[in-house]
Amino acid sequence: MTYLYGIDISQHQLHTPNLANVDFVFARATYGAHGDSGYLVHEQNVRKARKVLGAYHFSRPITTGDTVAEQVRAFLLMAKNADLLALDWEDDVWRDAQGVKHSNGRMTATDARKFIAAVHAEGRPIGLYASDAIFRDLGQDFDWVAKWGLTPPKRHWDIWQYDGGGVDHLDNDRFNGTVAQLRALGDPAIPDTSTEDGMLPFTILSDTPGNVTVSIDGAAAILLKTGGVFQLAKGISKRAYALVKLDAPFDAAKDDPATPFNEGDRQTGYLIGGPDPAILFQYAAKFTPDPVADCTAAVEAAVAASEAGEAKRIADAIAADRAKATVGVIYR
Repeated sequence: MTYLYGIDISQHQLHTPNLANVDFVFARATYGAHGDSGYLVHEQNVRKARKVLGAYHFSRPITTGDTVAEQVRAFLLMAKNADLLALDWEDDVWRDAQGVKHSNGRMTATDARKFIAAVHAEGRPIGLYASDAIFRDLGQDFDWVAKWGLTPPKRHWDIWQYDGGGVDHLDNDRFNGTVAQLRALGDPAIPDTSTEDGMLPFTILSDTPGNVTVSIDGAAAILLKTGGVFQLAKGISKRAYALVKLDAPFDAAKDDPATPFNEGDRQTGYLIGGPDPAILFQYAAKFTPDPVADCTAAVEAAVAASEAGEAKRIADAIAADRAKATVGVIYR
């Protein structure tokens, strides 16, 4: 198995390390509501080396005085040009002048979820970095799991921080995929089926972005490029980019008779982004906002409001005409 090799750095690295054998770099952009003093230099050097640039935000609990909104605003300002974004969710530890270690604790899971949602609201995907012991789904688009050692995490991971004391005491990371797949974590555009030979053909019904959550345990999704089937655990959230319909219903029996598809619609589903775009069938998922129900309700409400306004305009016109007619009768 071949991995891409990456490192993560901050202002604690006074100089950007040698990037000759590095494929990607995550640089700390912000700490709470404050910029990392080394970020802009690291950013410039990573760009010069033509490596994938990730920016991460070191979160602080709001008890430190930095609100979630302030932290989001600072992060997006500093990291606006990064290829990948990530929220670093861990204890806020610091040392005083005597070298004694202190901790402010970590941002609550609720606030971390708010942070991720606020970044999504600005149209940017974002991953979550956390240790294997506390890792969870907070609505992130990719998982960056820290578990030091030779054995990868048992949970799902996209990026694995496997060592925190490598060369020059750098944190070392691995990505199991190509550079293009790594970049896709930060810009998972809807694939153009006209340029993908062998990709399952489909039609985009709605490109409303949102979050899709698996609602059936063992739900199956199909890879667009190969037609292969893989299963998703109940409750895992992924970023969804479109409501789509396959040009022909998917024949699960022909591909894999053991696949636990239920008897629902095997043609309409959600295109979920990432390194390997796939379709999760509609019966197995809940989409927020729902591109069908929510949009339909919004359209109906708009039409109703329009019709109500039109009815009032007509009623006012009739009343005015009646007033004119009355005046005409009186003064005829």
